Amino acid sequence: MPIFWRRQPRKIGVAQCVADVEQAAQAVHADRENASRAGNQEHERDLGQHDELDAYPRQSPQQPATECFEADYERQQPGRNDQPTRVQHQNKDPRGWREFADQLAEHSTEGAALTMRGVQKRRPSLFDLVDKMKAMTVPTLVMTGDEDWPCLEPGILMKKNIPTAALVVMANSGHNINLEEPALFNMHLADLFQAADAGAWPKRDPRAMAGSILGR
Repeated sequence: MPIFWRRQPRKIGVAQCVADVEQAAQAVHADRENASRAGNQEHERDLGQHDELDAYPRQSPQQPATECFEADYERQQPGRNDQPTRVQHQNKDPRGWREFADQLAEHSTEGAALTMRGVQKRRPSLFDLVDKMKAMTVPTLVMTGDEDWPCLEPGILMKKNIPTAALVVMANSGHNINLEEPALFNMHLADLFQAADAGAWPKRDPRAMAGSILGR
């Protein structure tokens, strides 16, 4: 998980806050209307065509893919013992894991399916954002567990391409690093906040990016 630090550049008055809130509310309302129209079109298309959720088998060609995802999500509840990037949390803290799993299982299956369609499907790949990463100057901390397999390579990608990025890989940890190792997680956050607030967060020395051990 990447964490960015940006200090507020100025203080603003109450009137400006109210104006900002009103503007944000109008934008949210417009976004909801647009999303609703787009969602209706997507749902109509979903009734007869394949889409990104077709990895979940349908009982019939007319069955919406979201419904298939919901059924699969319910079968694979977060409390199961075989999720490869969360078994670490379960092994370290069974009681905490159970609380986490119970809360996650309460999430809407329809909401999870729509999140996949409306957010995850549309977001660009990190590999498409490399040029933007190279232009970043904000203090950045990337943290992952060493057994969070899907996130290890993206973490290294961000470390290599964001000039102000630091990378923390927590030992014997999976995806839930803030719950598995809360003391370590909070310590690294405190270091980020303190260094960034003091203007002491470093930018990588370009010489560190040499292609060989000897720098040649």
